[in-house]
Amino acid sequence: MECGDDLAIILIDIDHFKLFNDRYGHVEGDLCLYNVAQAIACTVSRTEDFVARYGGEEFVVLLPQTDKQGALFIAEHIQKAIEELQIPHADSFTGYLTLSMGINAINKDVECAQKDFIKAADSALYYSKRQGRNCLALS
Repeated sequence: MECGDDLAIILIDIDHFKLFNDRYGHVEGDLCLYNVAQAIACTVSRTEDFVARYGGEEFVVLLPQTDKQGALFIAEHIQKAIEELQIPHADSFTGYLTLSMGINAINKDVECAQKDFIKAADSALYYSKRQGRNCLALS
């Protein structure tokens, strides 16, 4: 298996974002989403990488030619970039905005349906949330 044959996905959820919106308002919530999106985009810098909003407070990162370890490396850098923003979040145990992430990767030679690929990353995301949030989890 060569790394070039891999595709990795990172599903990202802003922890307790509804509470953030309720406390600070939707204008601050929108600004928060923008700042998080910018931080993710700046961390993921290869032209073939793809970052998108994936629902309310979720984002998806697709990393071609990346295995699980490479995706974990990127996810750790995303987490650090968000920590450096120091966005206040009184309803977070850290006092600042945090992210939970689920990571999965596949090799083109291994048959995997698209929905199973995403579902595994989603399961990892929910595992990280059950572990207390502000976590990364590999599928």
